[in-house]
Amino acid sequence: TLAIHEISHNFAFGHHKALWNRWFGMFINLPVGVPYSISFKRYHMDHHRYLGADGINVDIPTDFEGWFFCTTFRKFLWVILQPLFYAFRPLLINPKPISHLEIINTVAQITFDIIVYYVFGIKSLVYMLAASLLGL
Repeated sequence: TLAIHEISHNFAFGHHKALWNRWFGMFINLPVGVPYSISFKRYHMDHHRYLGADGINVDIPTDFEGWFFCTTFRKFLWVILQPLFYAFRPLLINPKPISHLEIINTVAQITFDIIVYYVFGIKSLVYMLAASLLGL
């Protein structure tokens, strides 16, 4: 996931070959098991452009998250569930139309996951997804 972050800043091929970075990001995304490279790029650039701006910078926890997760146990629960909040917060706070690259990213990821399942079995697919979840 760190590689996808760096690629979102066009560090792989430079700014003059931005599309190459998008394609490479999709390739690097494959072992993660869940398509997010292209969507991450779109929302992450807003994070840098609008630091601290509620409703635009979706890296900021919502008011509900700040209110509800206020005890030690609830904060622990929030840390455990952080990957889900990080994935779904953009869809609720600042939804954007789906781009053609996001569709390509999703189709490529689903195809790769199916190939992993058929070639290596369900355990390999579960391992790949679980390792990605635990690595966040």
